[in-house]
Amino acid sequence: MKDLENICLSVEHDFDGKYQSVAPEIVQTSSFQFQNFAHYVHVNTDHEFAFTYTRGDNPTLEILEKKIAHLEGAECGRSFASGMGAISGTILSLVKKGDHIIIVNTVYGSSVKLIQQLQKFGVESTKIDVQETKEIFEYMKPETKMIYFESPSSQRFEMLDLEMIANVAKEKNIYTVIDNTWATPLLQNPLKYGIDVVIHSCSKYIGGHSDIVGGIVLCRQEIMKYIDDFAHIF
Repeated sequence: MKDLENICLSVEHDFDGKYQSVAPEIVQTSSFQFQNFAHYVHVNTDHEFAFTYTRGDNPTLEILEKKIAHLEGAECGRSFASGMGAISGTILSLVKKGDHIIIVNTVYGSSVKLIQQLQKFGVESTKIDVQETKEIFEYMKPETKMIYFESPSSQRFEMLDLEMIANVAKEKNIYTVIDNTWATPLLQNPLKYGIDVVIHSCSKYIGGHSDIVGGIVLCRQEIMKYIDDFAHIF
């Protein structure tokens, strides 16, 4: 628990900054300055990283992303304006026409509706309820591209064997995506069991006071590139 406290308090936080504030300073701007137009072009052709526009990157949000990534044991994190932003951004980045998604047990209702709406774009889905984790694999098809679930699940707190799901899915080249909001990074780290993507609604326990709306996605760089390229900035 001591390590977790240190991450929450000090990781990526510059206590020696201008104001030496205990809480990270909020960089409340839409845009950022460049040395000149040539510098702007240099940054936007991926030759150098610089903050450009808050909808893409922001120093305060970067602190949040790195802290939660440390807590989850993830290579990287990406914040969104809402939990559903994180969920939709992830799903839309990783599936395409002709793919199939399995939704397991009691999942947040808006997530289910989103996935089912993708049918009009040629993405099929199957909503299942299982008592044993191994039952999930009976619903796999050659077209299955993603298993989307919560464990513990919304409202009913159903539990699944994360490692079993990850092992079988990897053999079939299927993405595994878990909404880990209920457990939080303090009680469960799905990436350590082989799950591909972890999502949190920051509006719940991470925010803690019912005064923010936000979401975050945690995964390895290889997957985050898809999410950055095809969803986050949009």
